[in-house]
Amino acid sequence: MNCESYDWKAYALGELDRPARVEAESHAASCAACRNEIATLRLTPVTDGERTFAEWTAEFDCPPEREAELVTNIGNGVFQGGFDALKRQFGG
Repeated sequence: MNCESYDWKAYALGELDRPARVEAESHAASCAACRNEIATLRLTPVTDGERTFAEWTAEFDCPPEREAELVTNIGNGVFQGGFDALKRQFGG
């Protein structure tokens, strides 16, 4: 996911709920420093019950001095926000 994929118009008009705003803000903070970002979301059925295993990864280039900060922001902001939204939508 990159900065262009967010609905910044809805953000500016205040139409996003709080979790979506937090996710967008977290990602926007990292956009200026991240280059060549490739994110993958893999969903795999779990054979025991009606469940799905979700794995979300990202690779990107960034200045070495910002790496730890960006990993934390993307992991705790973008990824966790996405997983939380999936739980709200589908239960869990």
